Amino acid sequence: QFNILERKIDFKWSEKRFAEEHKNATREIMAIESHNIPDEVLEYKGIQLPELPKEFELIDTRKRLFEEGKIMSHCVYTNYYENIKNNRFVVYHVNYKDEEATLGLDYSNEELTFNQLKKRYNHSPSTEMKNFVNQYFRIGIVDYVL
Repeated sequence: QFNILERKIDFKWSEKRFAEEHKNATREIMAIESHNIPDEVLEYKGIQLPELPKEFELIDTRKRLFEEGKIMSHCVYTNYYENIKNNRFVVYHVNYKDEEATLGLDYSNEELTFNQLKKRYNHSPSTEMKNFVNQYFRIGIVDYVL
């Protein structure tokens, strides 16, 4: 990252300082990359998407998926883009009572099933949000990390 940004590393930095510099470099590179991500539509071909209330925003472009990962500070874009492109995964942004999370759903055998629900930095959502999402997608007990 420092090479990309043409910066030098000071090997005398503390571990905390290095982590902060790394985080800042990551943000800068993601900002640069976001301008180069095509705004291609994620079609979710052949997937019967349910009617959902306004709290659920379908992530329907590649650029929006990238932004979701950037804003929420998790790897939904880097780890799931290919599965979305190949119609094996669906992503929603959920905004419920000022709490935000990313909802990931597996798609197989013509069925959407819960995979994960994560807030920023992969934190777990409140019980209230889980109960809300559970009305539409059975959450179950397995909770994977984005």
